[in-house]
Amino acid sequence: MEVDVSQPNDRNYQLKLIYNDEDLRKPRHDEIMHWLDAKLRDPAFTEAHVISPRFRSAFDHYVDDVVEVDGEAIKPDRPGYQYLCEEARRAHPAPARGARTLKPEEGEPPIRRHSWVKNVWEQPLQSTGYGGRKQVVGFLDLAASFNADAKLVRVHHRRFAAKNAPNGYGQSFELLEETAEWTRWEETLQVGFEVKSEISSVGELMRQLQLYRTTESIHQYRRIIVVAPAHPDAENVLRSHGFGFIASPDKASGLST
Repeated sequence: MEVDVSQPNDRNYQLKLIYNDEDLRKPRHDEIMHWLDAKLRDPAFTEAHVISPRFRSAFDHYVDDVVEVDGEAIKPDRPGYQYLCEEARRAHPAPARGARTLKPEEGEPPIRRHSWVKNVWEQPLQSTGYGGRKQVVGFLDLAASFNADAKLVRVHHRRFAAKNAPNGYGQSFELLEETAEWTRWEETLQVGFEVKSEISSVGELMRQLQLYRTTESIHQYRRIIVVAPAHPDAENVLRSHGFGFIASPDKASGLST
């Protein structure tokens, strides 16, 4: 059989990448995987190592204005709704947007909430190969999903009464009520983990992770975190390149905690 060497052999490329992780066959690798799988279900662990417990910058203001005419709220589909809202806001400017505009009595944003959803072992990472075919480049050892607050929003509810102006021209707007509350916008947050029983070469690890960054499916993960025995040099390099690091317990301390 003749082989056209000018065409990429996707199958050989995949086999070379997928099966080159000898660490996967080591019992120690499985021990760390089971330890990590259990730890990711513990909110205290994930707050400390995976998800930041506060969202101080990712929040916003939203103003919810209601205008009443003769005691009845104007609905958005009623003619003149947009005009009345704009006139009411002109007469009573809405609170400014941004974190620094919060008044002391409004307090800081609430604690960010999150909850574990599921873990998936050996999650494939794919890219589009020659001819538009999907090809597996590698695997994340574990992919974890969480429900988390994407944004904390300070909502200002304001209620106005529209009245005819005394001079007979236009309308005046009376602010009847103003309240505020924190609301949460939630999202599904995915985090990928690469587990190593030992790091014998920082360069080899970085090459693997940088290769994973070129895949199309890697973009669904908010963070990629390496889990391995303590290795200060590797941790410094990983963090400087935007990856996380979690030190796994050593054999003496056990992996069941």
